[in-house]
Amino acid sequence: MSSNCQMVPSFLDQDYRENAKSRAEIKLYDAFSSKLSKDFYVYYSQWWFNTLDPSIRQQDGEADFIIVHQDLGAIFIEVKGGIITRDDDGRWYSNKTNKIQDPIMQSRNCKYHFRRKFQKRYKEKFGNKRLISPYFAHFAFFPDSEKPMNKDLGEGLEIEQFGFKSDIEDLAKRIYDFFLYKPTGIETNQHDKLGEEGLEIFEDMFHKALDFTPKLSQRIKANAMKIDELTSEQKNLQNQFSH
Repeated sequence: MSSNCQMVPSFLDQDYRENAKSRAEIKLYDAFSSKLSKDFYVYYSQWWFNTLDPSIRQQDGEADFIIVHQDLGAIFIEVKGGIITRDDDGRWYSNKTNKIQDPIMQSRNCKYHFRRKFQKRYKEKFGNKRLISPYFAHFAFFPDSEKPMNKDLGEGLEIEQFGFKSDIEDLAKRIYDFFLYKPTGIETNQHDKLGEEGLEIFEDMFHKALDFTPKLSQRIKANAMKIDELTSEQKNLQNQFSH
């Protein structure tokens, strides 16, 4: 039995690995695969569509990584490659010139969306059971950037919400710290465990095979229709030659 975490997808095609735009994400994908234990489920590049709350302007988005643990809950991580900076007007950049979206805002939006989806699916699947309230939290990871010397990031951000290049060596510790994170001033984090039922919901959302092969009855019906069509064509030909 493998001692490594369960990755979804389980591997990345070579063509995808050669995509320079995904280099930072691939670096973390490989690190998660080799450094996290089998108790973790790591879902990479999961798209979402807003079907639950029309008041939210953003209609779709992507979660770079969703990491799930039966006892600890679920965390949502936005990854940004290159050297990341933010100016004093709150604009974020990669390598000084490439403007990027606010990574914490992105991961927070994913967290809220999937929490709503999780609650809806949980009610539908386990209707009579009490709705659980597991730990859901959002973070950002900059695998090419170093941790700043000044840990005061201003109001609304805390250094504990971020992962950096130096964290990759002991990545398991950084991920555990993410799961244990609570904002300054919050004394307790009282949450339910996800449990096996919670894991089922995530597997239903992100790890589902699809098969669009027609059923046998449908194939038989389609073949019968083809036979009827041929018979009709044969009758037309017979009528043409009979005149």
